[in-house]
Amino acid sequence: MGRVYHRAAFVTRLASALTAIVLMVSGCSSMHRLPNPAATPEAPWPVRIGDHVRLTTRDGRQHELTIQAMDSDAIVAAGGARYDRREIQTVERRQFNGKKTAFLVGGLTAGALLLMIAVAEASLVGGLQ
Repeated sequence: MGRVYHRAAFVTRLASALTAIVLMVSGCSSMHRLPNPAATPEAPWPVRIGDHVRLTTRDGRQHELTIQAMDSDAIVAAGGARYDRREIQTVERRQFNGKKTAFLVGGLTAGALLLMIAVAEASLVGGLQ
């Protein structure tokens, strides 16, 4: 009986650890499109220093970066690359997504619960030794 309990406890701990890892890796965030910065040059940037953004430039290339600095004419990335306001076609900012997080947590909880039920059933019928 002791061996069955230890295996069931191990499987439960493993499921909990995998759930935590998946939650950390998933990020629970999405990219949200912001107003075009080139449309109104006198308007402030719709982002802040430290934001994780994806810029699409007029040549069609996408650049994912963390904003280190901004001035009225450009965004400066953490690596020092400078993106001129007139060359930026779209700006997308990474933001927390509550719906994705709720579905992810609900699905992982249900999966862990099913795994624990399967382990308990197996231990009752003698499948785990």
